[in-house]
Amino acid sequence: MSDYEQLREIKTARFTVRLRAHPEYQDPIDTIAWDDPSAEHTYAQTIYSGACPWFVLGAHVFAEGVEIGSSYLGCVDTYDLRSVGVRDVVHEAIEEARQTIARISTLG
Repeated sequence: MSDYEQLREIKTARFTVRLRAHPEYQDPIDTIAWDDPSAEHTYAQTIYSGACPWFVLGAHVFAEGVEIGSSYLGCVDTYDLRSVGVRDVVHEAIEEARQTIARISTLG
């Protein structure tokens, strides 16, 4: 995977939110406590082989082409973005963008 893979773009009234898959360097075996070691090994092997995605989901908020907010969720193993915490990541990134705009507006 390169620096990121663009997954989706969402346009709101004020912002453009880009969802990106960034490389995940955390070993999958270190992320989940398994009761069954063979299941853990099988799961990890599907990730190592590339049969299952393994990435950090980034929500990046842009205003007029400038990134003003972002939030990340690590250890994502599916491209079905409805099944991970996408809504929370997007809301956190938008909140950061709003705070950035508020800080900038006090400067001038």
